[in-house]
Amino acid sequence: MEAGLFHGRGTLIYQGNEKYEGEFVFGKREGQGTFSYADGAVFEGQWVDDRIHGHGTALFASGNRYEGQWENGRINDEGKLTYQNGDEYEGDWVDGKMHGRGTYRYAEGDVYHGEWRDDKRHGKGTVTYVSAKGNVVEKYEGDWVNGKRHGHGKYVYAEGGVYQGDWMDGKMHGKGTYMFPNGNVYESVGQRHEGGNGEKYEGYWKCDKVHGKGTLTYTRGDKYVGDWVDAKNGNRYEGQWQDDKRHGQGYFSCADDSTVYEGEWANGRKEGPIKDGLFHGRGTLIYQGNEKYEGEFVFGKREGQGTFSYADGAVFEGQWVDDRIHGHGTALFASGNRYEGQWENGRINGEGKLTYQNGDEYEGDWVDGKMHGRGTYRYAEGDVYHGEWRDDKRHGKGTVTYVSAKGNVVEKYEGDWVNGKMHGHGKYVYADGGVYQGDWMDGKMHGKGTYMFPNGNVYEGEWVNDMKEGYGTLTYQNGEKYEGYWKCDKVHGKGTLTYTRGDKYVGDWVDAKKHGDGELLYANGDRFKGQWMDDRACGTGVFTYQNGNRYEGQWQDDKRHGQGYFSCADDSTVYEGEYYDERVSATYDSRHFRPERGNPSNPSAHYNEVPLECACGGIDTQHHQMTLKVEAADVAEALLTTAAKRLLDSDIRYVTRVSLAAMIGQDEEIAHCIIELLQESGLLSSASTSEGSMVRRHTHNNSQQQQVSRKRGRTAVDDDKQIREGEGRQELLAIIQDKDKVWRKRGRTSVDERNEAHEKSFMETSAALHDQLTQMDRQIATLNKQHDAQINALQQQHNKKVSELSDELMRVREAESTLAAQLTHTKQQLNHTHAK
Repeated sequence: MEAGLFHGRGTLIYQGNEKYEGEFVFGKREGQGTFSYADGAVFEGQWVDDRIHGHGTALFASGNRYEGQWENGRINDEGKLTYQNGDEYEGDWVDGKMHGRGTYRYAEGDVYHGEWRDDKRHGKGTVTYVSAKGNVVEKYEGDWVNGKRHGHGKYVYAEGGVYQGDWMDGKMHGKGTYMFPNGNVYESVGQRHEGGNGEKYEGYWKCDKVHGKGTLTYTRGDKYVGDWVDAKNGNRYEGQWQDDKRHGQGYFSCADDSTVYEGEWANGRKEGPIKDGLFHGRGTLIYQGNEKYEGEFVFGKREGQGTFSYADGAVFEGQWVDDRIHGHGTALFASGNRYEGQWENGRINGEGKLTYQNGDEYEGDWVDGKMHGRGTYRYAEGDVYHGEWRDDKRHGKGTVTYVSAKGNVVEKYEGDWVNGKMHGHGKYVYADGGVYQGDWMDGKMHGKGTYMFPNGNVYEGEWVNDMKEGYGTLTYQNGEKYEGYWKCDKVHGKGTLTYTRGDKYVGDWVDAKKHGDGELLYANGDRFKGQWMDDRACGTGVFTYQNGNRYEGQWQDDKRHGQGYFSCADDSTVYEGEYYDERVSATYDSRHFRPERGNPSNPSAHYNEVPLECACGGIDTQHHQMTLKVEAADVAEALLTTAAKRLLDSDIRYVTRVSLAAMIGQDEEIAHCIIELLQESGLLSSASTSEGSMVRRHTHNNSQQQQVSRKRGRTAVDDDKQIREGEGRQELLAIIQDKDKVWRKRGRTSVDERNEAHEKSFMETSAALHDQLTQMDRQIATLNKQHDAQINALQQQHNKKVSELSDELMRVREAESTLAAQLTHTKQQLNHTHAK
């Protein structure tokens, strides 16, 4: 679904057990699809704008099958229809009817090939009739009108007879020649003739019978020249003769005793008054209103060659049949236009050429006085249309070329037409070099099509009323490419723009600007995903650097602005707080990087310009190491007695921080602190060798030991002896314990003294580090100011240049759109003028 409408492939089931399976575009059937009708009929093929349009195949409920072209839901253009009874038609169609040129093959073998109009044989065509064995037995080649032989044609009969001449309503009528076959018995349509071999009749016919003036030549050389009525020589003349010709007063009557002419004759031709109101032969008839006919008559009707002069000055000269203009003739109209060609029943029909008074010229097919079929229209200024017509309008396939004042072709359209407008599929080459190829509707680009701009840009996609609308791809000459949705000739909706340098934007657009949710992928690996407004990042967004650093927060005018969170690639938090035009707007803790709020009355009091890509953890690492040392000393004090007992219980002579750490199960830092304490207490030697500190199993602190011994009533000799006997271990432990007691009497513990020493050392180190940090902060602040000034200057230059280029691009696109609209409007006016 797209915007609540069917879009893509799917199945739609209608009421009445009808179903459509195929492609949809914004709720309309568009593309390839299959429709199953309730009566069992099935259509499979192309759809445009919710109608069958293009190539398709239909299987009708009757069993008939059609495969070919469709237009606006009806059969049009070329196609093939196979009937259930085996008949087959292949050729041109107009609005579901056989119209144009085509071939009809009957199941029994008969074939008609030629022109059609409204499902009837009409124009030039040939029909062949075959026998049961498939042999051609009869053949007619000539003119057809409304499904009947009408005009001029040649018929070869099964018995060998051949008639060539005029026809009317399917019958020999007018002037023609009949060649009889060899044999004793001869039969023409509707009558039988008997005589010798090879007889020949040449003359007029009526209703398939010899009628009027005619000549019959016999095989023996005899010849009859005269009048015929219903194929019988029964006419009678009574009167005066001279040199074998009727001359003088005479009376002529038909075989049925009807009077034809009575009066004066001269050299075999009648002159003088008309009796019974019937003209017959050649004469002149003057009508009321100053109109006149000069030519041939047959029983009171104009028939044969004649000239008619109209009251308005128009003149026709040509053939007449049954009192109407019929056959070939030339008309000069009062307007100055001149037509020469075929006529039928008083109207222009068949092939002919009309030359207009203004210099325009049409030559081609006509039906009932209108340009209909195929023809070429040449305009006086040089423009030319060549193709199909219907009812005086361009309709079907056709090509129009527009020329300049010098006669050069400047624009050209080749494709489909409907009712005088470009409609269907076609290609238009514009004067500026642009080329459009695709669908048209009512003279406008509408549907799917490709437009190649003169500058090399190419748009391929959907159009509505001469504007890009729907889904389409615009590829720029410089390599940039947009693929997505359009509205009113502008980028609008979901779309992807790929830049020449490899950057790519994927997201929402409004009026040719990035607006809404979108993601910008940079060629170097950076990417931004978030909200946009008027072509700039604005709202909430995430910017991920190619090195893994990441900013997530608020944006304004393509800059970080508002609440934001910045982290390094190792996932350690760098900064979380307020931003103002790409800068941090808060103080921060050097270890945890958590911002503190400034003075509410003076928000700028704690404003620090901290670079977003600052190094992580330098100060924090030193502080952490100092903290670890204090914590190790505390642990060492707690484990001192345990470590001393284990050393005295063992037989090792030297101990190192590594061996002691392994002995007590602690890390080397704690073991190092314990060794220092044991050295102070005398259990370990204060001087260390390459082997480590030596374990003392007797004490050298004689004064202290003697004092303790005296208190216990013992001497130094006794103490030495006791140590040698293994009692020195307890003495050493006692010394350690006594030392702890002395520290406690002073109100202090060994841990307190160690802490004081470490605290003093830490304070001294902190002071030194603070001085270093202060100096570094000043240097960083100076560098930041310089860096920001450079960045701001470059950013302003960049933004200004981008804005100028964007404005220029929009002006160019608007100019292109305006020019396209003007060109379309101009072409429509030209087409309208040309049509007039």
